[in-house]
Amino acid sequence: MTGKQQFEAVKDLLGNSGTYYLIAVNMSSNYTYVNKRYADIFKPIHGDLVGRHYAVTMHPDDQQTCQVVSQMAFSYPDSVFPATLRKYDGHGGFIITRWEYKAM
Repeated sequence: MTGKQQFEAVKDLLGNSGTYYLIAVNMSSNYTYVNKRYADIFKPIHGDLVGRHYAVTMHPDDQQTCQVVSQMAFSYPDSVFPATLRKYDGHGGFIITRWEYKAM
């Protein structure tokens, strides 16, 4: 199964999830997909995210974490790597989120 086919299968499963976030980011670090839950939470704060740089939603100090974990994911594409990131809550604070990174 190709990476695109894998992602489509995951989208079928989590695209309308009320519990899990699902996003895709391209090689330019821009959002290419956000599921309903992610859009419901973050679109009111940041507007439409597709096409925008992923860092717009997060604490600046967590960008380094994203870079390190992304590099690990691309170095080991058959593995999944966890990361905890702070996302802006729209009220001057942050939402603590857990992510799993996978290169596809």
